[in-house]
Amino acid sequence: MRRLAQWLILCTLAACSAVRPPSPPVPIAPALSPQQFQQLMSAIAVRDQGLTSLSTAAVMEYHAGNRHLKAREQILVMRPERLRVEASSPFGVALIVAVDGSRLQIYDPGKNVLMHGAATADGLERFAQIPMEPKAAVDLLMAIAPDSEDLASRGEATIDQGGAIVINYPAADGGHREARFAGDNLVGMRESDGAGQIRYEVRYADYHDIGALMFPYSIDADFPAAGSSLKLTFKRPIVNAPLAPAMFTLTPGPTTKEIDLDHPPPTPATPRS
Repeated sequence: MRRLAQWLILCTLAACSAVRPPSPPVPIAPALSPQQFQQLMSAIAVRDQGLTSLSTAAVMEYHAGNRHLKAREQILVMRPERLRVEASSPFGVALIVAVDGSRLQIYDPGKNVLMHGAATADGLERFAQIPMEPKAAVDLLMAIAPDSEDLASRGEATIDQGGAIVINYPAADGGHREARFAGDNLVGMRESDGAGQIRYEVRYADYHDIGALMFPYSIDADFPAAGSSLKLTFKRPIVNAPLAPAMFTLTPGPTTKEIDLDHPPPTPATPRS
């Protein structure tokens, strides 16, 4: 009797496995048609080519390890590689950072000290909380996907389950980029190196029609290699306002102390006892 019961149980399990529905197939992301892709690229090109400058007040929040900064800023941006950030305190301007191509300047009004050096990713991380070269930082702030020519000529576009358009394309140094669009608006940008390590990931949100075009009021960026994150909330951004190039160069006063960051003074030798 026990053997009969065991046989019946085995038969029942076998029958159940025989009628079990197969696993659903993994959905394949649909690709954009060539016509749809070209229409999107044309819309992106019109927006990007029409953007020349940005002027906005902003609230900046920065995290790196146990370090947390929050400040009100005035941000000026001029393509392709000019940037000026004025950080405020309750007592006035606390720090001014100016980038003009390959040149970085930092002015501390409280100490009347002007520092200057090469505009590297390390320098922008230290003083502007954006660990990027100047052009990449300008693109980030203006919601422009880097190397739009490669995006158009080498990009592969699909549509994800949420309806966002995802375009994968290579970076010039062997890395990989992924741009995400909701309609014509860039809503996400991710770049990885050749080993697959994420260099940065940026999310754009709260788009507004500011007259000339749609522009995001919120930028959320993570920089895993630097171990930091940055959030910017814009307040009434103005695009394409005329900005003089001189605004991105800081001129020292007669009593201003200058420090060359690239060639610091030698450390005095410790006298022997």
